[in-house]
Amino acid sequence: MSLFYYCFKIKRKLAISLAKSQLIGSPSYCCDLEIHGDFEIIHPENFTYGNGLSINGGVYINAGAPIILGKNVSLSAQSMLITKGLEFNGMKNHYAKPITIGDNVQLGAGSIILPGVSITDNVIIAAGSVVTKNINQSGVFAGVPSRLVRDC
Repeated sequence: MSLFYYCFKIKRKLAISLAKSQLIGSPSYCCDLEIHGDFEIIHPENFTYGNGLSINGGVYINAGAPIILGKNVSLSAQSMLITKGLEFNGMKNHYAKPITIGDNVQLGAGSIILPGVSITDNVIIAAGSVVTKNINQSGVFAGVPSRLVRDC
């Protein structure tokens, strides 16, 4: 691992730590990260993001497996990224699957991204939607489970 990469990784972790300590209602702008209220992240060491990330209040990020966000991603209020779940065999065993989100993606308020999902570039997830499967085309997706409602 190069020294540059190592410093870059430390800078990202520091940005997340700083973001968690911000007061509600006072936006923080640090390291290409915009914070608008408190949010929760579990396993921040598995969370990476590109330039222009915006996180709003009440966002929940469970990075039990890697979460990779592209550039210009917006996580609206109360949205969730969840990489962990329960197996169906007796519901005693947990599993973790990564989440990958491309560039220029907005997750609407209260939307949920479930384990193992990949979302391509230029996508809007409508408020309250639940993404259960990969999204491989640009557009607006809505519903439970989410489905394409408009092409871009």
